[in-house]
Formats: sequence, structure tokens, C-alpha cells
Amino acid sequence: MALCLIAHLAVNTGMSSIGKRLDMTAQEMMSYFLQHPYLELDPEISKQLFDDEAAEEQFYSMLDQLNPQLPEKDILAGEQEELDLLMADVLEILNEIPIRKWGLIPSQKSLTTLLSHMFLHAGWMHLFGNLFMFYLCGPFIEDVWGRLIYLSFYLIGGIFSALVYASRFPDSTIPLIGASGAISACMGAFLVRHFKIRIKFFYWVFFFFRGTFYAPTWIMLPIWFLLELFNAKVMDAVGAVGGGGVAHWAHIAGFICGVLVALGMKFFKAEERYVAPKLEVRTNITDKSYTLFEEAQQMLKEGKKEDAFVKLVTAVREKPGDPDVVESLWWLASDLNRLNIALPFYKRLMESRIRKGILPLAMQQYDQMRSYFPQESLPDAMLLECAGYLIQNEEKKEACHFFEQISSEFLQQAPQGHLMKYLGIAMVLDVDKAQRVIPILETRHRLPPAELDLYKKKLYDMRAKTVKTLKIFPCLPLGISDGKLILQIVGSERKEIELKRIRVLSVAQIQNAAPKPILYADLLLDEIEGTSEIIRVIRFQSNQINNMRTLFPQAVSISDAWQQFFLTIIKSGAVKLIPDENGVLLKKAVLYSSLEEYETRVFKIV
Repeated sequence: MALCLIAHLAVNTGMSSIGKRLDMTAQEMMSYFLQHPYLELDPEISKQLFDDEAAEEQFYSMLDQLNPQLPEKDILAGEQEELDLLMADVLEILNEIPIRKWGLIPSQKSLTTLLSHMFLHAGWMHLFGNLFMFYLCGPFIEDVWGRLIYLSFYLIGGIFSALVYASRFPDSTIPLIGASGAISACMGAFLVRHFKIRIKFFYWVFFFFRGTFYAPTWIMLPIWFLLELFNAKVMDAVGAVGGGGVAHWAHIAGFICGVLVALGMKFFKAEERYVAPKLEVRTNITDKSYTLFEEAQQMLKEGKKEDAFVKLVTAVREKPGDPDVVESLWWLASDLNRLNIALPFYKRLMESRIRKGILPLAMQQYDQMRSYFPQESLPDAMLLECAGYLIQNEEKKEACHFFEQISSEFLQQAPQGHLMKYLGIAMVLDVDKAQRVIPILETRHRLPPAELDLYKKKLYDMRAKTVKTLKIFPCLPLGISDGKLILQIVGSERKEIELKRIRVLSVAQIQNAAPKPILYADLLLDEIEGTSEIIRVIRFQSNQINNMRTLFPQAVSISDAWQQFFLTIIKSGAVKLIPDENGVLLKKAVLYSSLEEYETRVFKIV
């Protein structure tokens, strides 16, 4: 069928120029003939012009009514010679048309066109219709007969149907093209070989009534055959040239050929004696892991989960990349609370899918893994792939989730290709991270200055245009340990935030209508000048926190405890301070009349 598609593309490519030449030459010939209607047309030209003898007689009768005057004998001979040359040009171009050159013309059949005609088609609908019917029947015959026998049968069916068609219309000059004769043979063989199979059909009547139904092969294919026979008889009765636009007799012959060959295969038991043993040798490949997998599935049906688990562990060690085995092990392990055993294989499958570009499935696995193992992650390069895929699908929020997990060490070790990808994603999600890549590309990878300047300008423009909104998480501090801030999100879950993730520390006092100012301490996880439209803020309010001295028992006062808290954050890394160090350490705190004034003036939030 691939040859049919290639042939169709080749024919369409060449037809445009040939069609233009044929139109021009044919118009010139007919114009000359109508000016000299007493001249004689070549019989082959007449066959191309007139559908039947009646149409030809009517045309010449109309010319006779014009009563043309015959010229002298010498002039007549010269004019006939001119017309003959024009007709020869038309016939030459006609024979260049691929459908006429390689299609089977019954009156001019050859061994070459007996084969080549079945790979040509009249249009895309003709081609796809045949491909669809071939897909429904052909592969099932190939599976039971093998490739060599099936190929031979297919070609024989096409040749036999063409010969029967040519014998029905021996004088026809209309080319026979298409694989439908060979495909009809496949349908005939399918009727015999899969006699009782039920086929699902779709029906659609006047756009309103539609649905599906099942019917057995032994009913539907004979109905199709009888319809073809009826149509063939009707076309013969009305005298349609070549049987009309559809080669019904080729379909009938091909179907009969397929039935006879399949009956012969069945009668002589060719499948059992010759085909099946060879197919078994080629396809009977022992797969130990699959055998174990099947045994495990049977055990699960019997309720033997422990035994099934042992089988699946053995199977996955035999073939760790098999998705069916790995996923079955994972789900059974979750049921038996043994996910720690399945986890290495599950991660390996996930990473394999990411490398192969099967990212939707890999990310579903990732979500499953994180629901049981929140601390587990993926290698940085694979996190980058997932983030890039989500950016392409405009899922920025999900992309951030993967992008934020990429370690800072990755930038120092990654090859240039990964860095460029990181830069592209960062320019969408976090301009500050994008800014950190530029010096690495400049010093370690020596990116051309012009390209670097282009990226720098883009980053500058993005910073200038971004409008921010705050996403605030009211929190209560629970402790600081191993470089992590442990906190409780109010009304939600407990979290651990690495101190090095904090970009900005902002401290202010808000008066509002309270008797005394309330201390606000905001930890920003995003730069204010970054490209992200959202700035994530961990917010602590002094009027909601009563354990600060418990967290810092050495503090002499609540104010001192807050100062020690802020100093711990400052010492953790390069944190930007708002308004400055004196203001953050409460030596010279800034007072605002309202929270709205604070957020608008400090964060420039709209």
C-alpha cells in the first residue's frame, strides 16, 4: 500500500504540466478540424472524443449539415497531413499521461501494465477508500498465510481481476487503475478464512440517525458481492463504456479469486502443513518476563497478591523497561504498602519515557511518585525537559513546579545545549534565573557577543514591561534547621523551604487601625524585577505569632527574637533587604499607614 501512495504522489506531481500541454495541443487540433470538417479523424482520436458510435454519428451528421466544400486534391492532401501531425502530437501527449502509460488498457494490455495498474489511483478518495478496505481485510490474511504467500496471492488477485475485466471489454481504450481487484481478492479470502467474525459497522442517515451495529462476515460480504454483481449487470444493460466509472467486473473477479484460493488453502490444509510451522518458528520467541507477568495476572485473579508480587518483582528484574510489568508492580506495591521496592523500577521507566519523548505519561508517573514520595525528584536534565514540554503547551504553572527543582549546580555543569534550553524557559518563567545563565554562557561557553547582547536586551525589556501581583501565603514559623525554614501555612499544610530559595526579605510596620503597629515580615521567593507576573510571598504577622521567643530561647525580648530570625535568613545567602539592613533588623523600621500603601510602594503592585 505504501507503493500506491508513492505512485499517487508521483502521478500528481507530473500531471500539471502534461495537462496544460494536452489542453493546448487538443484545442489547436480541434480548431483546425472544425475549420476543415471534411478531413478524417484518426480512429484512436475518435475513441477519445466520443463515448459510443451513436455520439460519433450524431457529430458527423451535424458537420454534414454545414455542407463543407471540398478543396482541390493537392490542397486536401496537405490539409489532411497537417491534421495528422496535430493528431499525432495529441496521441503522443496522451500516452505520456501516467494513468494511460501504466494503467491497463484492455485493447493494449501488456505484462507490465497487468502489474502496474494496481498501484495507480484516480484521486485521493479512490486511494484512501482502497487503503481503508485493505486495512480491514489484508493484515488478517497476511497474519495467517505469511508475507510471501500473501504477497503472491495479492498480486495474483490483482492480475486475475484485470484479465477478467479486459476480457469483458476487449476493445476499451479506458485505462483500468486501482488496487480494488487485489483488495476484493483479500475480501474473498477473508470471507472463507474468518467466516464467523462479527464486524462493527457505522451508519449515518440524513445527519440525524446514526449509530453502530455488528454483523457477521458471512452475511455482509456476500451482500457486497451481490451488489457488485447487480451494478455490473446494470452497467452492461445501459451500455456504459468499460462498465462505467467503476470496474465492477474486476471486483467480482477478484472476490471469486480470493474465495477459490482460500478454499484451496483450506482443502489442502496448506496452513497447517506448510505455513503455521514456519510462522511458529519465527514468532515463538520465549519471553521469560512476559510469562512471569501472565502468571502474576492469573494469581491476582485468584486473590494471591503476595505470590503475584514476588512474580512481578522477578519479571521486572528480567525486563526492567517493560511498562506493563513495571506499572503492575507499582500498583500492586501500593496496595501491599511496598512501594519502596517498586520505586527504583518506576523511576527508571519514567526517565526512559522522558528520553523517548513520551512526556505526558512520564509526568503522570511523576505525580504518582510524588504523592507517595514527596522528597523524590528527577535528574536536572529531565526536569528541564518536562518544564520545556509544559511551556510549549502553555502550562506555565505546572512548568514552574519542575523548573524550580533544578539545582543551581546544574548551571555550572550543563552543556551549552541544556543551558540554552534553560535560558529559553527561564525567560518565560523567571527572568532572574535567566540573568544568571548569561555570565556562564559568556565565560565558559564563549557565546558570540552579538547573541549575548540580544539576550541581554530582551531581558532588560522584559523587566521593564512586567506587571506584578502578589500571591501571599500567611504562615506561622515552626523552626529553622539544616538550612531549611519549617513553617505552617495557615489553613493548609506544613512545609519546608530552603533558605537559599528566599530572594527578598522585606520588613515593615503597618499602623492600620490597631492600637500599636503590626510587624509584617515578607519572604519573597521571586525577584520583584523578574518576568514572572506573580510574586510568591511567605508572610509572617506579629499579631498572629506568639512562639517567636520559643524558637529563639536565647533572645531577651520578642523584638530580639525577631531580629535573630531575620539575621538567620540574611546569613543564609544573597538575600535582598527592603528597605535596608537597619530597617530589617528593626533599628530604623519603616511605618506605613495601611497594608495597601506598603504593597503598592514597596512592590509596585498594580
